[in-house]
Amino acid sequence: MSDKGQRHILCMKWGTKYGPEYVNRLYGMVRRHLHGDFNFVCLTDDASGIRPEVQCLPIPPLNLQLKPGQRDGAWKKLTTFEADLHGLRGTALFLDLDVVIVGSLDDFFTQPGEFLIIKDYPRFWRFGERIVGNSSVYRFTLGAHADALAYFRGHMEEAQRNTATSRTSSRIFCTGRAS
Repeated sequence: MSDKGQRHILCMKWGTKYGPEYVNRLYGMVRRHLHGDFNFVCLTDDASGIRPEVQCLPIPPLNLQLKPGQRDGAWKKLTTFEADLHGLRGTALFLDLDVVIVGSLDDFFTQPGEFLIIKDYPRFWRFGERIVGNSSVYRFTLGAHADALAYFRGHMEEAQRNTATSRTSSRIFCTGRAS
């Protein structure tokens, strides 16, 4: 299979909130619901207990100037947009560790578009402008969106300031631009 046709499933595990059983369970669901060859990659700070079929790689550094006590938290997902993510090439489908797969994943790799993200569902605790997408599931071409990561690195404070309304952060994530 050519690099362009290579399919990757990405997930990310850091800290102690989710143990290796979440990665292993996610791999099992993907194996059952995705036909053909794929490479399952877990970006992690601790590969212990993860099944051998999963390729474990370190989470790339965000390279942010954080204030003392400031966490990079969920922003770590943006590192999947590195220009060179451990030499991986092709199409990637990112899945959060807590997703439950109940049907085929095949269409995620056949739908046209450079970047696809699932639609966010209404949440009773959110007011104001709706978020366009939910980053628990997104598909993209590896290396094609390094501009989104670079933009975030240059505008982190603006994105964090606007996270409550999600205007800037969703635009950065979905388009790589703030306007």
